[in-house]
Amino acid sequence: MQSEDGQSTMVVSEGHASTPEQAVEHAQELALLKQRGQRELVGVAETAVNGQHDMTLHSYRYTLGDGRIAYVGERDPNDDGPFTLADERLETAFRELDTRGVAVAPYERIVQGRPFAFDIRKVVLNDGTEVQRAYGRPKETAGMLPQGDEITWTLEQSLDMPGLNPPVVQWAIFEENPLSEFTQRLEDRREDLASRLNAASNPQRKDMVRSAQISVVWDGAFRKITADNLHLLTAAPRGTFGFMASTPPGRKWFVTKTVTIDKKAFCWCVPIEAKAGKSVPVILSKKNIVDLTQVYDKVMSSKAPTK
Repeated sequence: MQSEDGQSTMVVSEGHASTPEQAVEHAQELALLKQRGQRELVGVAETAVNGQHDMTLHSYRYTLGDGRIAYVGERDPNDDGPFTLADERLETAFRELDTRGVAVAPYERIVQGRPFAFDIRKVVLNDGTEVQRAYGRPKETAGMLPQGDEITWTLEQSLDMPGLNPPVVQWAIFEENPLSEFTQRLEDRREDLASRLNAASNPQRKDMVRSAQISVVWDGAFRKITADNLHLLTAAPRGTFGFMASTPPGRKWFVTKTVTIDKKAFCWCVPIEAKAGKSVPVILSKKNIVDLTQVYDKVMSSKAPTK
């Protein structure tokens, strides 16, 4: 959902709305709670480039009227930073911070009337750019591993795929890489899939059948994902969305359902390393898209295993 002035964008998961009308109602409820001040600031992420402030992202927790919890990330409205670490530069900087960043002395600061404790890491990129990342949490919770529905780690995600129509993907966080399971399902159904494909009357029909088969088999992995854990990501004007997770940190995969490009099925299956109190950048682009048609063709053309 995008505001009429185009300045703000909200992602509403199927766990909170299953129709456009419900999505509007959900957004209106959040807007009303925000207007009343009935939300809690639970995270502050600050980025600096070459010693100069670049961007501040706030993470809020909302308690809805039916008792459900909603987390919303938004840029600090008073932030006037240049936001130079967008898209690929942001991904590179965060990866370098995680792999070879140096811890800097933590600090405390009052944010919206509450003391926040910040953990900081700093790194100098290969081009000489110095990047510093500080993540702050309310002081009373800092140093404690969150439990239950408390925030444990965050995503900063963006969709950078010009020409994608419509410019939106459905995604979820997987605990295991679904690509191996996808290959196995193709092998298990090889004969049936090949029979239906060969029955297609012409090349155009074959392309449609193959794309449909790939989508059905790949999206089958999402049957284990509950509605409240399936989300939408759109191409936003500023490019980046905040998302807060309550699952334990560790090795995970950012996985999308299939998208069709030039009559072929693609998806994203991006490995991430989630760390408590840290933010993970995920940029979906041509560089990390997965051509599922290639996987399909390889399986279908290989020799069937001997039974």
